[in-house]
Amino acid sequence: MKFPCPLCRSVKEVRINRKSKPYLRCDDCGVLMFVNRPTGIRIIQAGKDLGLDKPKQESAGSFLFGQ
Repeated sequence: MKFPCPLCRSVKEVRINRKSKPYLRCDDCGVLMFVNRPTGIRIIQAGKDLGLDKPKQESAGSFLFGQ
């Protein structure tokens, strides 16, 4: 399953930790995001159905810093 990084929006693979909870690690910008609550886990699982596994045209970095 894939999900966009909340900071740079590059699409990354969602990993599962030792406690079977999803997390995302973005090597591009350094974000490490853990999802611990059931609502967040459902959103991550539904991300593919919502089209969130596709890259966006504009990244947060270009929006914030003009890059």
